[in-house]
Amino acid sequence: MHNKQMLIQHVAFEETPSQVAIRGFLEKHPKTQVANATLVFGEKHAQHAIIETRRAFAEKRNISKTEEMEFLLRLMGVRQINKALEAALPNHEAVFISWSENAKESYDDFLAQFGAKHAEAKAHTQDEVLDAIEQTSTFWLNN
Repeated sequence: MHNKQMLIQHVAFEETPSQVAIRGFLEKHPKTQVANATLVFGEKHAQHAIIETRRAFAEKRNISKTEEMEFLLRLMGVRQINKALEAALPNHEAVFISWSENAKESYDDFLAQFGAKHAEAKAHTQDEVLDAIEQTSTFWLNN
């Protein structure tokens, strides 16, 4: 697996961006995803979903055709793409996640395009984080 940069940032919006605007941004920024902040149980959860996504593609056991969608499915612990896309829509807060070599540039572009600002992430208990990581690892068994 390639050693790529990981960037995970909690952000807040003055105005919630549309799904079309978010999808347009993501199409121009590979290996990047934006998720509703309520779906991300800390940095370790997001990192684990990235690692599982990379491993799935390396071992050719991915569900989705793209790493970006595979990541979202694994992060949320679901197999249905439409369900993942709908639930991931940001509201007033989101988590920007990138595992590309240009992660910092993508983040800067994101902040500029959407007028987003860095925000403090909600604190999660260790049990919440571990449950989310377990769901990320075993979602395909439960669905």
